[in-house]
Amino acid sequence: MKPFLGLVLAVWLPLTVLAAELDQAVEASVLIFAAEEGDEEVEVVGHGSGVFVSSDGLILTNKHVLAGDVYAVYSYRWSEPRPADVLWVSSDADLALLRVEGSNGNPFVNFSESDPAAGEDVF
Repeated sequence: MKPFLGLVLAVWLPLTVLAAELDQAVEASVLIFAAEEGDEEVEVVGHGSGVFVSSDGLILTNKHVLAGDVYAVYSYRWSEPRPADVLWVSSDADLALLRVEGSNGNPFVNFSESDPAAGEDVF
C-alpha cells in the first residue's frame, strides 16, 4: 500500500500546482478583436488572445493579432468588450503590448523572476 500512496502523492502534488497555475492563466486571459473602421460600419478583420501582465490593464499578445486599426479586448470578467490602445510592437519577436483603460485589479500572470533553462515554465 505504501508504494501506491507514494505514487499518488508523486502525481497529485504536481497536478495541484499545475492546476493553480492554469487557473491563474485562465483568469488573466483575454480575447482581442482587430477591426477596421469603414465609412458606415466597423468590420472585424482578425482576432486572437492575450494575457494581462499587470493589474493595471497591460496585455501581452502577438503582433500578428493586430491586423486592423481599432482593437477591442474582452475578458470573461466583463459584460462587454473594452477599447484597447497599442503601446508597443515588435515585428521581429511577434509581440505587442496593449493597455485597456479602467481595468484595474484584473488578475495577471506572474513571469519567472530567474533566468529559465530551456523547457522551463516562464509563468
